[in-house]
Amino acid sequence: MGIWKMKDDLTFVKHDIFISYRHDDSMAAFLTYYFLKQNGYDVWWDMDMNADPDFDEFPPVIEATVCTCKDMILIVTKNTFSDRINEERDWIRKEIKCALDNGIRITPLLFDDTPVPKTLPEGIERLTDRYKFFSSPFDPHIFTVEQMHDFFSK
Repeated sequence: MGIWKMKDDLTFVKHDIFISYRHDDSMAAFLTYYFLKQNGYDVWWDMDMNADPDFDEFPPVIEATVCTCKDMILIVTKNTFSDRINEERDWIRKEIKCALDNGIRITPLLFDDTPVPKTLPEGIERLTDRYKFFSSPFDPHIFTVEQMHDFFSK
């Protein structure tokens, strides 16, 4: 973890892992965050920002955090690749593109038997070519730490 300065004197802390998710899927994101924090990872997610995900402006702190983290975990549910992903202003689309453009390793976790998308919009279509999607072995509603530990230990 390190402290970085951005233009406009915006200061942020560099993290190991960034969690990307739709706010409808905050339980899965929280459980992933909690497990990783308990196992010593420095994890960032936007729950403390009070940001409106429908707001057009992509916050500089999110872009900076995605672009400088070591890894991104993408929480994938039926909500992730909804029609919103086709909008250029969609935050998940921007997060994925930023990670892809900066060589950040992405680990997509599939929840609730969500299928891997067959097509993705321009700029993020490389996601399905470059990264394997992992089926999450736990249900975010019926969760045990042991299940998550077994999954991330592989």
